[in-house]
Amino acid sequence: MGQWVPLFDIFMNSPTPETEASLWLQQSFNATTSSSLTMTPITTSSFLSLLTKPCNHIVKDSSFSPPTTSKRVMFIETLPDMVQSRILSFLALENKRFNAKEFSKLARNLLSEDQGLDFWVKKAARNLLDRMSEPNHVNEWIFGFGLDSGEELVEEFESIPDWLKDLTAANDPLHYWLPLSAADFGPKFYDDSLENDQSLFSQVEENGDDGMKEVAVEMEPWKAEDETASVLISHLSSGDEDELAWPSQVLCSIVLPKFLALAELASCLLLTSTIEYCKLHQRATVHGLLFPLVLRKEGINNPICDVITRIVKECLHPAHVSAFCHTLLCRGEAERRIILLPCHEFLVSNELVWTDSLFSLLHNILNHNVHLTQDSVDRLVYHVRQMAETFFKSLKFGNFVLCLVTRCSSLLKSHKDILIEAVECTDSLVTRSILLRITSL
Repeated sequence: MGQWVPLFDIFMNSPTPETEASLWLQQSFNATTSSSLTMTPITTSSFLSLLTKPCNHIVKDSSFSPPTTSKRVMFIETLPDMVQSRILSFLALENKRFNAKEFSKLARNLLSEDQGLDFWVKKAARNLLDRMSEPNHVNEWIFGFGLDSGEELVEEFESIPDWLKDLTAANDPLHYWLPLSAADFGPKFYDDSLENDQSLFSQVEENGDDGMKEVAVEMEPWKAEDETASVLISHLSSGDEDELAWPSQVLCSIVLPKFLALAELASCLLLTSTIEYCKLHQRATVHGLLFPLVLRKEGINNPICDVITRIVKECLHPAHVSAFCHTLLCRGEAERRIILLPCHEFLVSNELVWTDSLFSLLHNILNHNVHLTQDSVDRLVYHVRQMAETFFKSLKFGNFVLCLVTRCSSLLKSHKDILIEAVECTDSLVTRSILLRITSL
């Protein structure tokens, strides 16, 4: 039993159990055939025998004082449901390497235990049985009963295609499972007529991003549940901090639509996964998430403000935040390079929509020790003057202006008169404090 523990560990923990299990079986088969004969060989037949081995399973009654009873079941039924479904999926995928008659027996025995059988285990067992019901497998199953021939079934797991058998004697195979030498894959392996066709390759490069967007629009990954989305983004990191295309596609396809539609606090699980992803891909965070969120057509609300604030504080250096603010306030659409799917373009504007939450966001950014450029401060003063009468009673607007005057005092001396004129239009709890601060500039 101990020799099978690595295989069951693959089924328990691997993100791609079918592929890894297939490679493990092949490697273990080669190892056991070359080792001592005292060791039980690892073959597909021995694996099926282990899965169908009868075991005594302890069953507890559902009452408060449960007497325990013993039930005779197959070994596979004692495993966790997830492991069972993964094993059955692997068997269905590698069905040609196993005994069809034993397959059918295993699937039918599982389905006969319908009561209490997990949904995914039942689905995988039915899929396995359906594979065995295909015409080719039916013929193999009949042959297994010896109705046409008394010959034993041939173990096919270690076999290779006929067209490769002549190459098995190669001294330097490309892979242990592919007996082709590296010389067969020389620089002239491809068609020479494509060598100088630069237009073809440039067209592929230009249309690459559009192709990814079209796929994302068809798949609609933003409709996944928050738990699923968090798992997706945690497994889709490219590992290259400077890459822009792929990480920004991940953010604008999975995360951005969810945050654009926020009406209440974001899921803690999704936000945490997003922050971890943004720490690895800061450029993509700016172009694929922050710009579209701040430029939301309806303006940002408090939940979106909280999301942006956390991302800015935990993922970006203050110098990067300053550059982001400069581009947002002083540059046009071309410089911002907003990345989002075509189906979500109607949710984003080219201009800032000023709301209380936007002033709160700018207030939070200033409190994060971000040193704004002179151009950014000039634009903020302009917007303060424009919005003073609209937000004359807004405490969030007043707190932002007070923070701006405090943090950027050295850059505001030339705007002293304009600021006094703007603040005199307001009537909030901090109006007097702002005026006192401005007069001391």
